[in-house]
Amino acid sequence: MQDEADLLHSKSLYYRYGKPKPLFRRLISLGKTWPVYCERCAKPVSIGSLVMGIEISGETLKAPAQSVAVQQLRSKDWSVLKSANRPTDWHHRPTLRIELGRCNGCGGPFCSWGKVQCIASNNITFGAVFLGELDTLETIALLETAIEYDMFANDNYLTKGIETCKALGSHKDFDRFVVDRETRLAALRLGHRAMVDFQQGKLQQASEGLKSALETFTELGNKRDQSMSGMNLVVS
Repeated sequence: MQDEADLLHSKSLYYRYGKPKPLFRRLISLGKTWPVYCERCAKPVSIGSLVMGIEISGETLKAPAQSVAVQQLRSKDWSVLKSANRPTDWHHRPTLRIELGRCNGCGGPFCSWGKVQCIASNNITFGAVFLGELDTLETIALLETAIEYDMFANDNYLTKGIETCKALGSHKDFDRFVVDRETRLAALRLGHRAMVDFQQGKLQQASEGLKSALETFTELGNKRDQSMSGMNLVVS
Protein backbone atom coordinates (compact mmCIF):
# COMPACT_ATOMS: atom_id res chain seq x y z
CA MET A 1 0.00 0.00 0.00
CA GLN A 2 1.23 3.47 -0.84
CA ASP A 3 2.12 5.87 1.97
CA GLU A 4 0.73 9.41 2.27
CA ALA A 5 3.48 10.87 0.10
CA ASP A 6 2.22 8.71 -2.77
CA LEU A 7 -1.42 9.76 -2.56
CA LEU A 8 -2.90 11.83 -5.36
CA HIS A 9 -1.85 15.14 -3.81
CA SER A 10 -5.21 15.41 -2.06
CA LYS A 11 -6.19 18.72 -0.55
CA SER A 12 -7.36 16.75 2.49
CA LEU A 13 -7.41 13.11 3.49
CA TYR A 14 -10.90 11.95 4.29
CA TYR A 15 -10.29 8.22 4.54
CA ARG A 16 -7.76 6.05 6.31
CA TYR A 17 -5.44 3.92 4.20
CA GLY A 18 -3.92 0.56 5.01
CA LYS A 19 -6.03 0.00 8.13
CA PRO A 20 -5.36 -3.45 9.67
CA LYS A 21 -8.28 -5.85 9.37
CA PRO A 22 -9.83 -7.53 12.42
CA LEU A 23 -7.96 -10.67 13.46
CA PHE A 24 -10.42 -13.16 11.97
CA ARG A 25 -10.39 -11.32 8.63
CA ARG A 26 -6.59 -11.14 8.62
CA LEU A 27 -6.45 -14.89 9.07
CA ILE A 28 -8.54 -15.56 5.97
CA SER A 29 -6.97 -12.83 3.83
CA LEU A 30 -3.29 -13.51 4.59
CA GLY A 31 -2.97 -10.42 6.76
CA LYS A 32 -3.80 -7.90 4.06
CA THR A 33 -5.01 -4.44 5.04
CA TRP A 34 -8.06 -2.51 3.88
CA PRO A 35 -7.08 -0.44 0.80
CA VAL A 36 -9.48 2.33 1.85
CA TYR A 37 -11.37 2.56 5.13
CA CYS A 38 -13.98 5.08 6.30
CA GLU A 39 -13.57 5.71 10.01
CA ARG A 40 -16.80 7.70 10.16
CA CYS A 41 -18.88 4.75 8.97
CA ALA A 42 -16.52 2.08 10.37
CA LYS A 43 -16.42 0.12 7.13
CA PRO A 44 -14.15 -0.49 4.13
CA VAL A 45 -14.81 1.45 0.92
CA SER A 46 -15.49 -0.48 -2.28
CA ILE A 47 -12.93 1.00 -4.65
CA GLY A 48 -14.11 -0.69 -7.86
CA SER A 49 -17.55 0.85 -8.32
CA LEU A 50 -16.38 2.54 -11.55
CA VAL A 51 -13.64 1.06 -13.72
CA MET A 52 -11.93 2.66 -16.69
CA GLY A 53 -8.51 2.14 -18.22
CA ILE A 54 -5.96 2.53 -20.99
CA GLU A 55 -3.58 0.27 -22.86
CA ILE A 56 0.07 0.51 -21.88
CA SER A 57 3.19 -1.03 -23.36
CA GLY A 58 5.13 -3.98 -22.01
CA GLU A 59 8.00 -1.59 -21.28
CA THR A 60 5.71 0.64 -19.24
CA LEU A 61 4.63 -2.41 -17.28
CA LYS A 62 8.21 -2.94 -16.12
CA ALA A 63 8.45 0.46 -14.42
CA PRO A 64 4.93 1.97 -14.40
CA ALA A 65 5.59 4.53 -11.67
CA GLN A 66 8.12 6.24 -13.96
CA SER A 67 5.84 6.30 -17.01
CA VAL A 68 4.43 9.51 -18.42
CA ALA A 69 0.85 8.16 -18.24
CA VAL A 70 1.08 7.34 -14.54
CA GLN A 71 2.77 10.64 -13.73
CA GLN A 72 0.00 12.54 -15.52
CA LEU A 73 -2.72 10.63 -13.69
CA ARG A 74 -0.98 11.11 -10.36
CA SER A 75 -1.03 14.86 -10.99
CA LYS A 76 -4.72 14.64 -11.99
CA ASP A 77 -3.99 15.46 -15.62
CA TRP A 78 -6.72 13.47 -17.37
CA SER A 79 -5.58 14.48 -20.85
CA VAL A 80 -3.68 11.19 -21.06
CA LEU A 81 -7.04 9.52 -21.72
CA LYS A 82 -7.45 11.56 -24.90
CA SER A 83 -4.37 10.15 -26.61
CA ALA A 84 -4.46 6.61 -25.22
CA ASN A 85 -6.18 3.52 -26.58
CA ARG A 86 -8.97 1.73 -24.76
CA PRO A 87 -7.86 -1.81 -23.82
CA THR A 88 -9.06 -4.53 -26.19
CA ASP A 89 -8.36 -7.17 -23.55
CA TRP A 90 -8.72 -5.96 -19.96
CA HIS A 91 -6.98 -8.97 -18.44
CA HIS A 92 -4.28 -10.36 -20.70
CA ARG A 93 -2.77 -7.31 -22.37
CA PRO A 94 -0.80 -4.68 -20.40
CA THR A 95 -3.42 -2.38 -18.93
CA LEU A 96 -3.55 0.54 -16.55
CA ARG A 97 -6.86 0.37 -14.70
CA ILE A 98 -8.35 3.41 -12.98
CA GLU A 99 -10.90 2.45 -10.35
CA LEU A 100 -13.14 4.85 -8.45
CA GLY A 101 -15.07 4.33 -5.25
CA ARG A 102 -16.51 6.24 -2.34
CA CYS A 103 -18.16 5.64 1.00
CA ASN A 104 -21.84 5.82 0.18
CA GLY A 105 -22.78 5.84 3.84
CA CYS A 106 -21.50 9.37 4.43
CA GLY A 107 -21.07 10.56 0.85
CA GLY A 108 -17.33 11.04 1.18
CA PRO A 109 -15.05 12.04 -1.70
CA PHE A 110 -14.17 9.63 -4.46
CA CYS A 111 -10.95 7.65 -4.27
CA SER A 112 -8.92 6.92 -7.36
CA TRP A 113 -6.86 3.74 -7.43
CA GLY A 114 -4.50 3.06 -10.32
CA LYS A 115 -3.39 -0.51 -11.01
CA VAL A 116 -1.31 -2.08 -13.75
CA GLN A 117 -1.97 -5.66 -14.75
CA CYS A 118 -1.21 -8.24 -17.39
CA ILE A 119 -1.71 -12.00 -17.65
CA ALA A 120 0.58 -13.65 -20.20
CA SER A 121 2.30 -17.02 -20.49
CA ASN A 122 0.72 -18.11 -17.22
CA ASN A 123 2.40 -15.19 -15.43
CA ILE A 124 0.41 -12.50 -13.65
CA THR A 125 1.79 -8.99 -13.34
CA PHE A 126 -0.11 -6.76 -10.94
CA GLY A 127 0.63 -3.67 -8.90
CA ALA A 128 -0.87 -0.48 -7.50
CA VAL A 129 0.71 2.72 -8.83
CA PHE A 130 -1.37 5.42 -7.15
CA LEU A 131 -4.13 5.85 -4.62
CA GLY A 132 -5.77 9.04 -3.45
CA GLU A 133 -8.81 11.27 -3.21
CA LEU A 134 -10.58 13.47 -5.75
CA ASP A 135 -12.83 16.41 -5.00
CA THR A 136 -16.09 16.90 -6.88
CA LEU A 137 -14.68 18.98 -9.74
CA GLU A 138 -11.74 16.62 -10.21
CA THR A 139 -14.08 13.63 -10.30
CA ILE A 140 -16.35 15.32 -12.85
CA ALA A 141 -13.37 16.17 -15.05
CA LEU A 142 -12.08 12.59 -14.95
CA LEU A 143 -15.48 11.05 -15.67
CA GLU A 144 -16.30 13.49 -18.47
CA THR A 145 -12.98 12.72 -20.17
CA ALA A 146 -13.40 8.95 -19.74
CA ILE A 147 -16.94 9.16 -21.11
CA GLU A 148 -16.00 11.31 -24.10
CA TYR A 149 -13.12 9.01 -25.09
CA ASP A 150 -14.99 5.80 -24.22
CA MET A 151 -12.52 4.45 -21.67
CA PHE A 152 -14.89 2.53 -19.38
CA ALA A 153 -14.41 -1.21 -18.96
CA ASN A 154 -17.94 -2.07 -20.15
CA ASP A 155 -21.35 -0.57 -20.89
CA ASN A 156 -22.54 -0.99 -17.30
CA TYR A 157 -19.66 1.09 -15.98
CA LEU A 158 -20.28 3.64 -18.72
CA THR A 159 -23.93 3.98 -17.77
CA LYS A 160 -23.03 4.32 -14.10
CA GLY A 161 -20.31 6.82 -14.98
CA ILE A 162 -22.82 9.01 -16.81
CA GLU A 163 -25.32 8.76 -13.95
CA THR A 164 -22.61 9.64 -11.43
CA CYS A 165 -21.39 12.57 -13.51
CA LYS A 166 -24.92 13.97 -13.77
CA ALA A 167 -25.48 13.54 -10.03
CA LEU A 168 -22.26 15.46 -9.31
CA GLY A 169 -23.48 18.40 -11.38
CA SER A 170 -22.01 17.93 -14.86
CA HIS A 171 -23.79 19.81 -17.65
CA LYS A 172 -22.44 17.77 -20.57
CA ASP A 173 -24.86 16.61 -23.27
CA PHE A 174 -24.63 12.91 -22.50
CA ASP A 175 -27.65 12.05 -24.66
CA ARG A 176 -25.75 13.34 -27.70
CA PHE A 177 -22.72 11.34 -26.65
CA VAL A 178 -24.73 8.09 -26.38
CA VAL A 179 -26.19 8.57 -29.86
CA ASP A 180 -22.77 9.37 -31.37
CA ARG A 181 -21.19 6.40 -29.59
CA GLU A 182 -23.76 3.98 -30.99
CA THR A 183 -23.21 5.43 -34.46
CA ARG A 184 -19.44 5.04 -34.08
CA LEU A 185 -19.70 1.44 -32.82
CA ALA A 186 -21.96 0.56 -35.76
CA ALA A 187 -19.39 2.05 -38.14
CA LEU A 188 -16.60 0.10 -36.45
CA ARG A 189 -18.57 -3.13 -36.91
CA LEU A 190 -19.12 -2.21 -40.56
CA GLY A 191 -15.41 -1.57 -41.02
CA HIS A 192 -14.54 -4.89 -39.40
CA ARG A 193 -17.01 -6.69 -41.66
CA ALA A 194 -15.46 -4.94 -44.66
CA MET A 195 -11.99 -6.20 -43.75
CA VAL A 196 -13.36 -9.73 -43.45
CA ASP A 197 -14.87 -9.30 -46.91
CA PHE A 198 -11.49 -8.11 -48.20
CA GLN A 199 -9.72 -11.17 -46.78
CA GLN A 200 -12.34 -13.36 -48.47
CA GLY A 201 -11.75 -11.67 -51.82
CA LYS A 202 -15.05 -9.70 -51.82
CA LEU A 203 -13.32 -6.53 -52.92
CA GLN A 204 -16.36 -4.53 -54.01
CA GLN A 205 -18.23 -5.19 -50.75
CA ALA A 206 -15.10 -4.37 -48.76
CA SER A 207 -14.60 -1.07 -50.56
CA GLU A 208 -18.23 -0.03 -50.10
CA GLY A 209 -18.19 -0.93 -46.42
CA LEU A 210 -15.00 0.96 -45.72
CA LYS A 211 -16.23 4.03 -47.61
CA SER A 212 -19.45 4.03 -45.60
CA ALA A 213 -17.54 3.68 -42.31
CA LEU A 214 -15.14 6.45 -43.36
CA GLU A 215 -18.04 8.80 -44.12
CA THR A 216 -19.53 8.13 -40.68
CA PHE A 217 -16.25 8.79 -38.86
CA THR A 218 -15.77 11.97 -40.88
CA GLU A 219 -19.24 13.22 -39.92
CA LEU A 220 -18.53 12.43 -36.26
CA GLY A 221 -15.18 14.20 -36.42
CA ASN A 222 -13.46 11.07 -35.15
CA LYS A 223 -9.98 11.55 -36.60
CA ARG A 224 -8.48 8.36 -35.14
CA ASP A 225 -11.05 5.99 -36.67
CA GLN A 226 -11.22 8.14 -39.79
CA SER A 227 -7.48 7.72 -40.32
CA MET A 228 -7.61 3.96 -39.74
CA SER A 229 -10.51 3.51 -42.16
CA GLY A 230 -8.72 5.63 -44.76
CA MET A 231 -5.62 3.45 -44.47
CA ASN A 232 -7.66 0.26 -44.77
CA LEU A 233 -9.44 1.66 -47.81
CA VAL A 234 -6.11 2.36 -49.51
CA VAL A 235 -4.90 -1.15 -48.75
CA SER A 236 -8.07 -2.74 -50.06
